[in-house]
Amino acid sequence: MAFGHATRTTDQPSTFNIMPLPLPNLDDRTYADLLEEARSLIPKEYPDWTDHNPTDPGIILIEMLAWLTEMVIYRTNQIPDENQKMFLKLLNGSEWQLEGDLETAVQQTIVDLRQRYRAVSSEDFEQLVLQDWQDTPTAKALGPFGVVARAKCISQQNLALSEPTAREEPAPGNISAARQKYLSSC
Repeated sequence: MAFGHATRTTDQPSTFNIMPLPLPNLDDRTYADLLEEARSLIPKEYPDWTDHNPTDPGIILIEMLAWLTEMVIYRTNQIPDENQKMFLKLLNGSEWQLEGDLETAVQQTIVDLRQRYRAVSSEDFEQLVLQDWQDTPTAKALGPFGVVARAKCISQQNLALSEPTAREEPAPGNISAARQKYLSSC
């Protein structure tokens, strides 16, 4: 199965192209590889540890962890389709049903999850005002006056208040977004 990387097309900003990215084979590491990597890190991470014999308790522990890690890595690629369907249902909501093939459903879910639809941080607000607003029917109806050139989000301040000193007072839970509608050609 391959996950997709979503990219916006330039001619239609609201559509996405799916570029398939093949999943890496996650179970290609062997016990010997893991053990060699762990042992090579000992001098760098713990220079005082000089006894690297198989009878050293630390080496025994590293060997055991390499063995356990190899078992877990093997199971990484062994995810049945039913588990993937249940995970997609968890991400898409309890009413979600698989329509079509599983790979397409995974790709569409990833695209949907990457799409910003609510604001949490100041950067999210600015993103929604600058880019996503342009795609709304209201912005398109306004023509060039619907284009926002710059946006700045200021948290915990209410810039809508008329009194300048009141604007500088802390306003917990309040977000103000200032925008410049369009750039003049001067």
